[in-house]
Amino acid sequence: MPGEPSILIVGAGPVGLTAALELARRGYRPRIIDRGSGPTPEHESRALGIHGRTLDLLQTSGVTQALIAAGNRVDRIEIRRRGRAVAQVELAMPGIGHSCILVLPQGTTERILEQALLAFEIAVERQTECTGLDLNGPDAAASVTHNGVTETMHCDYVLGADGAHSTVREAAGIAFAGEETEPQTFGLVDAVLAEPVDPARFVMNLLPDGALVRIPINDRLVRYISNRPDVGTVIPDSEPVGEVVWSSSFRIAYRHVETFQSGPVFLMGDAAHVHSPAGGRGMNLGMEDAAWFAWALEENRLDSYSADRLPYAVRTLKFSRAGTGQITGATRFRNSVAALLAPWLLRIPLVRRLAVRNILALDTPLPPWIGRPEIEA
Repeated sequence: MPGEPSILIVGAGPVGLTAALELARRGYRPRIIDRGSGPTPEHESRALGIHGRTLDLLQTSGVTQALIAAGNRVDRIEIRRRGRAVAQVELAMPGIGHSCILVLPQGTTERILEQALLAFEIAVERQTECTGLDLNGPDAAASVTHNGVTETMHCDYVLGADGAHSTVREAAGIAFAGEETEPQTFGLVDAVLAEPVDPARFVMNLLPDGALVRIPINDRLVRYISNRPDVGTVIPDSEPVGEVVWSSSFRIAYRHVETFQSGPVFLMGDAAHVHSPAGGRGMNLGMEDAAWFAWALEENRLDSYSADRLPYAVRTLKFSRAGTGQITGATRFRNSVAALLAPWLLRIPLVRRLAVRNILALDTPLPPWIGRPEIEA
C-alpha cells in the first residue's frame, strides 16, 4: 500500500503470529522475528485452550476452520469430589457460534497461524533477535541480529510480543505496575492414559488442599494441572497413566504494565500482562491484543490502544487471581460446601448463564469490529 508503515514484530508465538496475520490481511507487510529455531515443540503443549471469541477474531483470517479441525472441542465442565461427580456445566449457549473451549497444543496453533501467514508471502525470521532499540530519533531504530550479524531497521512501529521477559518492554522503559506471586508451586503433567476418557469433558477434582484439573487433548492424551507440585501423586487410580509426555512446575505471578504503548512501541500478550492460567485466558487475551492493534492501526486510532487494552488486562488479572484463590484456599470444609451448593446454584438460569459466560471469556465487551451479537447476562 502507498506509504506503507515499517512494522517490526518481535516474537513469533501465537500473539506475534496473530499480529502479523491480522496486519497482513489488511494489506500491511510486517516483519516478524523470533530468536528460537522453530515453533513450540508439539509435545510441550503449553497454552492449550482457545476460546470461542478468539475463533471469532481469526475467522476473517481464514484459520478458524483449520484450528477447529486440528483441535478437540470441550463443551462440558464436570466437578468431582472423592471420585463422584457433584456438578456439571454445559457450555452450549443459544446465539453463541463457538460455545466451547477448543483444546489444541500451542505448537500446533503456531504452525497453523504460520502456514496462513505464508499465504501472504510473509515468513518468520528464525534465530533472529532484537538486540537493541533506540527511541531517540524520529523513528525506532531496532538492532536486529541474525547469526552474529546485526543490522539496523528503522521502524514506524515495534510490537513487543516477546513474552514475560520482553526485551522490547525493557528497552522502551515500560514498567510493571507492581507484582504479586502465589506462594504455592503448581505442577502439570501431560500424560497418555491407559484407557480412553470422554474428550468433550473437562474435569475438576476437588482435593482437600486444592484441586486437580484434567484437560483432554484427545481421548487418551490429557493434561493434569494442580496446585500440588507432585501432581502425579493425586491422579485418581481410576485413570492409570501409560506414559508421561511432558511435565513441569511453575510459580504464578500477577502483573501488568502501566501502559501498553510508549511512542512507537506497542506491547501485547505476556509482554504486557502475566497472570494465572486459571480460566485459560492468557494466550487468548494476548491474541486479542494483537488483533486490536491491527484494527486500531487501520482505523487510525493507535493513540487509544493502551487505554483500550489496559482495562481488559486488569479485569483478567482480577478474574484469574480469584479463580486461583478458590483453588489455593481450598479446605475440606470449603469443598464440602461447594459440593453441596454447586448443583443447586447451577439450576438457576441466571447463575448458569453467568458461569458459562465467565468460562468462555464472554464477560468483557465485544471487540468493535466483530458484529456478532451475544446474549447479555
